[in-house]
This record gives sequence, structure tokens and C-alpha cells, in this order.
Amino acid sequence: MIQQQNTATITLSPFTSEILYMLTERIDQWIEQWKLEGYQEAYNQGYLKGYQEGYRIGQANALYLVLQGKFGDLPAWVSEKINNADSITLKHWLINCCRADQLEAIFT
Repeated sequence: MIQQQNTATITLSPFTSEILYMLTERIDQWIEQWKLEGYQEAYNQGYLKGYQEGYRIGQANALYLVLQGKFGDLPAWVSEKINNADSITLKHWLINCCRADQLEAIFT
């Protein structure tokens, strides 16, 4: 036995049609706005991360040059420690350079 589906036809007034059209356009605008906001947020986060990494690399290079000027040729472990350090640690080590008489004392 085959069942017949009931279908109904809805006629919209011109006013209702206009509202639906406006809502559809508005939704499209919202979607585009959200995309742009998402792209902007991603860009800002990437920019900040790049800036912070560049700042850290600058600190690492400065520390290495100061150590090299004060102690001469540096052992390989110094480069490894510097390259793996975060910005705050590098800042502390740069300050320690002013006070330390031995290379090892800088990293304590």
C-alpha cells in the first residue's frame, strides 16, 4: 500500500517575503563579519607570537655576545642552554653577567 503525502502551499505576503529576504542578507553579512573577525584574531595572535619569539632571539643573541666578550670562546652547552631558555630566564642571565666571575655562576 502506498501512502500519499499531504503537501500544502503557503503564499507569503510581499511584506513577509521582504522580511525573509532581508534576514537572509543579514545572515550572510553576519557570516562574513564573523569570518573577518576570526581572521583578524588569528592574525593578531600570530603577530604577537612572532614578536615575542623575535624578542627572545634578540635577548639570546645579546647574552651570547656578552658572554663571549667576557669569557672568550664558549663551550657548546652554553649555546644549548641559551637556545632553550625563555625570555624571562634570558633576562635573569643577562643581569647575572654583570655580577658573575665564572661562566657557570651565570646560569644558577
